[in-house]
Amino acid sequence: HMIISFIPGTVLDILVKPGQRVRKGDGLMLLDSMKMQNQLKSTVDGKVKTILVRKGDRVSKGMVLIEVE
Repeated sequence: HMIISFIPGTVLDILVKPGQRVRKGDGLMLLDSMKMQNQLKSTVDGKVKTILVRKGDRVSKGMVLIEVE
């Protein structure tokens, strides 16, 4: 499963680490867009496989941010 950015913005914080177990609804990342903080949440239960961005990265809409297996 891939967690995809629903808006363009800047990564403020990453709340998980690779290998960490997550449940549906858990916060994964904070994204700043137009001076508003948006929390991206897991859409599935699983384990964080890969984090494809770093704090401070600018992301576009539709970009894959985190892979959960």
